Amino acid sequence: MKKKLLRLGFVALSVLVLTACQMGTKEYLSVSFKGYDGYGTATVSLDREELIAKLYGKDATDEEQDAVHDGVSVSVDGSEALSNGDKVKVTVDVDKESAVASKIKSETYTYDVSGLTETTEISSQDLVKKLAVTYTGISGQADYPEISIDSTILYPIGENGDDILKPSASNSTPISNGDMIAFSVEKAELAMNTGYVLTDDKEISLEVSGLDKIPDAVSEIKNLADLLAIAQEQAEKDFAEKNLTSQYSLKRHHIFYRHDYQETKGWKNSYYGDLAIVYEYVNAKEDSFVKTSTDFYVYNFSKLIIDKDGIVTLEAPSELDKDKMVKLSAQSDHFYRDSIDDVYASLTNLEYRDVTTEAESAVKR
Repeated sequence: MKKKLLRLGFVALSVLVLTACQMGTKEYLSVSFKGYDGYGTATVSLDREELIAKLYGKDATDEEQDAVHDGVSVSVDGSEALSNGDKVKVTVDVDKESAVASKIKSETYTYDVSGLTETTEISSQDLVKKLAVTYTGISGQADYPEISIDSTILYPIGENGDDILKPSASNSTPISNGDMIAFSVEKAELAMNTGYVLTDDKEISLEVSGLDKIPDAVSEIKNLADLLAIAQEQAEKDFAEKNLTSQYSLKRHHIFYRHDYQETKGWKNSYYGDLAIVYEYVNAKEDSFVKTSTDFYVYNFSKLIIDKDGIVTLEAPSELDKDKMVKLSAQSDHFYRDSIDDVYASLTNLEYRDVTTEAESAVKR
């Protein structure tokens, strides 16, 4: 009986000695709280480098370092939706099979939550006043806007699972100036990201404005006369430089316009706001060796955008190689055709329409 008691005493003593030799890790733990009261989060880290230095000194082997990195884990119980005054438990767990099991204790520590920022109650109506909304693109073709509050992006397009604002209707339809967009507010996400606690469940509505606008018709272009004058000036300059013979005549023949156009040939090219001005060029007969010829040139202003006053920013046309109509990429270009029938066929095929009468009336007003 005495031998059995001695053995039990030896085991108990061994456990006591082993426990006494193990070190705690609390001084190597760093716990921080951030966010807003009621929506805070806890972050914990273990300074393993300092722990290694304490256990093995500065000359720790790779195996000793790996034992600390791989054999010691840290977890937090209740790390989200925290309020000031809450308690969180941080557990340091040491793998029993690890080489450091005899050196480091597995322990759980309790920390009081503090330092979280107080939240602010806000109504849907007041929330709208705080939103910074950026609309970009072309009216009728634009996506949902970028919205922020206190520099926090709210992701209204619905790309993230934790969106703060969610469109109430499908976001697949392009938006236009004057549209009203309704959003529902994810209250928890709003509070967690911005500190604003919504006091009601109302949707918020935003009116779309500030998008670039393609003129629906040439009559909307208030400085149309300036565009026509630029084309005329450029055409006269181009043909004066091209002609070494004595006489030629140049006159505006017709005006065409297209609102938008898309071409698909393995890829999609989009054109919009294109104003095509047709000029008739006659190289007059000089003598029996030079025959009179008539050609038609089209000067094209592309991607016209009007501001709120209907004004287009002006850029002079530049020359485009013959027969490259469908490759208009510059702000403005011109191309050449041998006959007026070719001109009409080319422009009609590309969804231009004849707006000569409309344009001339607009210029006279």
